Amino acid sequence: MPEVDLGDVLRNMQQKLFRRWHLIAVFVFVAAALAVIYVARATPQYTANASILIDPRTGLNPGQNEGLAPGLLTSDGLTVDSELRILGSREVTARVVSALGLEEVEADSEESSGFGLMDLVRGLMAGLRGSEADADPEGLSDELVRQRKLEVLRTEFVRGLEIRRSGDSYIIDISYTSPDLEFAPLAVNTLITEYLELSREQNIAGVERNQQWLAGRIEELGKDVEEAENAVSVFRQENNLLSPEGSLLPIEVALNAAIDEQVRLSTQALALDVQIEQLGEQIAAGQLDAVQVQPEDRTKALEEFEAIYVELLQQERIVLLNRDEESAAAINLRNRIEQQETLILEEYGQVKERLEARSASLHRQIAATETLIEGLSADYGDDSQKTVELRGLEREANAKRELYERLLEQYNSASQLVSFDATSARVIAWAVPPDSKSAPRSKQIVAIAIFSGLVLAVGLIVVLEAWDNSYRNKQDISQELGLDFLGISPRFGSDRSFRRNALSTKWKALRSRGGALSQMDRSAMWFDFAASHPTSIFAQTMRAIHFNLTMLRRKASQTRQGMVVGVTSSVKNEGKTSTALNLATYLASQGERTVFVDLDVMSSEATHLLNPAVPETNSLSMLLQNAEQTAARLEPVPDTPSLTLIGNFDQISSLGPQHSDALAEALAHLQTKYDYVVADLPPFHGVAETTFLSGLCSSLVFVVKWGGTQRPEVKSALRKAGDAKSKIMGIVFTQVRLKAYDATSRHESYYL
Repeated sequence: MPEVDLGDVLRNMQQKLFRRWHLIAVFVFVAAALAVIYVARATPQYTANASILIDPRTGLNPGQNEGLAPGLLTSDGLTVDSELRILGSREVTARVVSALGLEEVEADSEESSGFGLMDLVRGLMAGLRGSEADADPEGLSDELVRQRKLEVLRTEFVRGLEIRRSGDSYIIDISYTSPDLEFAPLAVNTLITEYLELSREQNIAGVERNQQWLAGRIEELGKDVEEAENAVSVFRQENNLLSPEGSLLPIEVALNAAIDEQVRLSTQALALDVQIEQLGEQIAAGQLDAVQVQPEDRTKALEEFEAIYVELLQQERIVLLNRDEESAAAINLRNRIEQQETLILEEYGQVKERLEARSASLHRQIAATETLIEGLSADYGDDSQKTVELRGLEREANAKRELYERLLEQYNSASQLVSFDATSARVIAWAVPPDSKSAPRSKQIVAIAIFSGLVLAVGLIVVLEAWDNSYRNKQDISQELGLDFLGISPRFGSDRSFRRNALSTKWKALRSRGGALSQMDRSAMWFDFAASHPTSIFAQTMRAIHFNLTMLRRKASQTRQGMVVGVTSSVKNEGKTSTALNLATYLASQGERTVFVDLDVMSSEATHLLNPAVPETNSLSMLLQNAEQTAARLEPVPDTPSLTLIGNFDQISSLGPQHSDALAEALAHLQTKYDYVVADLPPFHGVAETTFLSGLCSSLVFVVKWGGTQRPEVKSALRKAGDAKSKIMGIVFTQVRLKAYDATSRHESYYL
């Protein structure tokens, strides 16, 4: 694995971000502007909150925890989750829609206008029905159409409703979000009112059903008590029996014990039969909340089924808060809840079967006791037998009366609950109009937007940098190409703004000299920029090249023969012509005898631009025909004897090996007359002659468009150069944007 310097990676990333800071600024500004526009135009939302407390013990019969302990209601978590489901149920929310009069608001919305709460409610419902509902199918009755519209209104109403349990407590928090400040608390309070009313109605209905059952049983037991007491009275009268006195006989003691056991078993059997009958009716009704099972009769399986049932109710509540009731997830949960309810009812059935088995066992014990009593009675005398029978009748009558009084007490308690109208919910905080809006949260939205814009900008910069395969740092030149970095050629307008006036120059811009020079194209005004602006960055680059050329010239020969300096590039439009002309004019401004030769047979751009300043005698074709005579007749630029320009007027389109001797002779004559021969060579790509021409040069300057020329093109051009690559003095970055270059190479100089 290669070693990675985290510091270099971070610094490189910092340079890339700094170089493209304008993208970050634009993205952040646009994101912040969009966020501000959204916050300014968004409709404020207001959230009203309320809380209710669920007490599972409220609404139970006095003493019910002892005699008739509730079933599912003993699980507090199940009770609270059940109430959560009821609060968000279709029945409660439909009642709220009707209580708020939203149906009438919809019907009157097109006919009435004005201001006030109802008009705001109309606007609210118009906003809720942002997406038009499906048209009613033909053939539906008015009632079905009304119910369908009510369901649409109910569904839209539920979207702003949120019902959640406060942690693991018995408190349920209710909130409603609406653009209407007055409607939000009204909706919450109406929901609580309708929920309490529905709870009361269901509680009263359950108590009344229990009361009706108790009334029937009390009536039956009353008749049994009356018949038992009449039987005791008749038996006493017929047999003229008084209360026994003195000690009892052993047989009598045994009979009494057997009779007591019979009475005890009969009492248990009777109470168990009553419990079995009540449990069977509750199971048949299919209402889990109404089923009551003694704690000692509850099984572990029943507790597990109830726990799963609680979890399913919680999952359904969460799904209903985020999705519609008709969604696949909600339907699946309802099916699972129904299956779990079936399992719980089946478990209750098994409990009932166990109770029936226990009852059968008691009846068998009663039958055995009766057989024992019959045997003892056969041994007892007639009087004793009559006494025993009397006591049995009395005990039976007392047992029936005791059971009668217990059921009567439960009946009275149920009557009190009906009149008291108790529910398991208690309001601890009604909803009030909120003091501030809940959405949109301006500061958070703007902050998130700015952060998102920053992230998007950084991501885009990373992508752009990944796609950018151009050269931007001078380290890449030495590391990848093995060449020296000579300097940069900035865009001349920006470079001129960086120049200082501390130094002056004797050089006068060519285009400002008048005569034929003033007729040159405006683009030619940049061809002597380095000479005209000696303190510019480009002039520093030319100064570095001049210094390197001087050193190379001293090493190459002890004679005063001139050097041929070729300027080339990988592809066209990289700025090599302006670099070559600036190099020639700069050398001339430094007193060096310099001649510029346009050898770019591909475009001859320099000849076209400098045409008015180049005499016809300074022709490349004439130089090739007779190098000695033409070199002697070359005319320098007016007022500048150190600078001579040779143009390609005859559009020589090919300088191949067939011109090698003539071109070599011409350059040799120019070297004897001038210190430097600056040749504008064609680019390596697209022109086969470049390799041949570069071989005739003493040194080469290779220009690369900064941030433009792709690396594969540069490397391919250097491979095509062949042996001429060793003559390359170094590379100059052209058309550089100074601010971007500073961001890329903050700790580097502009030149070597």
